[in-house]
Amino acid sequence: MTWAYVAGFTDGDGSILWWVDKKERIHFQITWGQIDKSADVIHALEAFLNAGGIVCKSRIARQSRKAYGTREMRVLAINRREDILTILKRITPYLILKREAALEVAEAIEAGVFSVV
Repeated sequence: MTWAYVAGFTDGDGSILWWVDKKERIHFQITWGQIDKSADVIHALEAFLNAGGIVCKSRIARQSRKAYGTREMRVLAINRREDILTILKRITPYLILKREAALEVAEAIEAGVFSVV
């Protein structure tokens, strides 16, 4: 696996998120998900990130959709700001669809933004 592959997977099946909680604290997250029977790529990504010093563990989540009912998903989420920043620095040069979101989140983390007040 390479960082270019991680970027392509992020563009297709990943999310680069930020949100504000009720106490007006800002949270950041990178997530990837696949239906559990196609979860080999999530396990490979988890191993790649762990080998690079980013501690992470995938989990099973249930997803419900009217079109196909409930199914299990394998989800890998990164929540530590330092780890998110490391990943974003490595994948941003290769991102296409989510490049702007990556740049915004990286800038906020580097600026030390923790709340909206």
